Amino acid sequence: MNHIKFTEKSLRQLKPKAQSYTVQDSKESSFFISISAQGKKTFYVKVDIEGQRKTKKLGFYYELSIRQARQQAQELKQAWFLTKDDISSSPKFEDFVQGPSFKTVLSKYKPSTQASMQRHLDKELIPLFGKRALHQIKYQDVFAWFEKRSIHYPGGANRILDILIVVFKQALLENYCSVNPAVGVKRNPTKDCTRFLSREELKRLSLELNRRKGFIYRDARQCADIIYLLLFTGCRLSEIINMKLEDIQGSNLHLRDSKTGERIVPLNQAALTILRPYIAAKRKKVFLKSNRKMYISEDIQHFWYRVRKKVNIEDVRIHDLRHTFASYAVMQGCPLPMLSKILGHKRFSTTLRYTHVSDPMVIEQAEQVGNHMNDLLTKSSYERHIEVLKAEFGIDMSI
Repeated sequence: MNHIKFTEKSLRQLKPKAQSYTVQDSKESSFFISISAQGKKTFYVKVDIEGQRKTKKLGFYYELSIRQARQQAQELKQAWFLTKDDISSSPKFEDFVQGPSFKTVLSKYKPSTQASMQRHLDKELIPLFGKRALHQIKYQDVFAWFEKRSIHYPGGANRILDILIVVFKQALLENYCSVNPAVGVKRNPTKDCTRFLSREELKRLSLELNRRKGFIYRDARQCADIIYLLLFTGCRLSEIINMKLEDIQGSNLHLRDSKTGERIVPLNQAALTILRPYIAAKRKKVFLKSNRKMYISEDIQHFWYRVRKKVNIEDVRIHDLRHTFASYAVMQGCPLPMLSKILGHKRFSTTLRYTHVSDPMVIEQAEQVGNHMNDLLTKSSYERHIEVLKAEFGIDMSI
């Protein structure tokens, strides 16, 4: 089944075929349009609830606007999920997320994850939903917020949606709502993670970072250094901005609370050169803003948006700097098991994505492996033994 974002243009382009067919809205999983062989287009809603399928026709394409039909689909979906004994009272959203039961839920996450979740709750979700009772927050409310948030920050919208799902999962367990209104909102597609900077792009980026390191403003200089460290170490942004002086141990960075657990990152000379003045400053936190507050990811993201626009690499995310480090490590011949350890990957398969098939070195390695396997499969053990003697000892015993 095809999935497209329903717009006037996209639906006009749906042409009749020999047999009727159905297309699903990529933004609302329960919303469909059927195109008959005669070209008649019909909106309808379809939901699977506990193994039972519910379907209802909403109207013809020429009768309803896309917005009206999508809203009807959302309302029906919400109504179908509600139980007969609907809940009439529940705590306010802000009281619930600040209460003991949800604090217990938060405590199960790593400290850095707890801090991130709490920040999103305080800055966005509590101002948005705080004064409303849990059972009064509907799917349409979450969907409307998600659509608006996704315009400029699709990745951030996905992360905050995950927090909402956790909140209402706990609310369901405590019978404060009949359905999780965040479930069913279709997440934004994630970007292909193989983007890395070319040598020319790296040169342009370095010139711009060096220009900003010359600024009188301390925060601009520090942000430039943080970007450099991302490129020189392959660390995640959170690992750099939360770095403590005690974490720098000689030529190693001891990460006690990384995404995948505790690990050691080797610091090359380029990274140590960046860190040297910060080590000399002897601050407990390596990076502090001029107002003595800690950096948060949004601070560096805003700095990066300005830099990448200036350098004409606006499609590059800040996390792509980590991919750049990994990609060049592979091209320089770094063994994948070693790279996996440096990056802190739990699964070796995650590291394998950096073996870009367009890289000449990787193609050459693949050719060598293929030739070796071909030799093993086609040559006799006697022939292989003769080749080993010739290669290692210069003894030619061929007839």
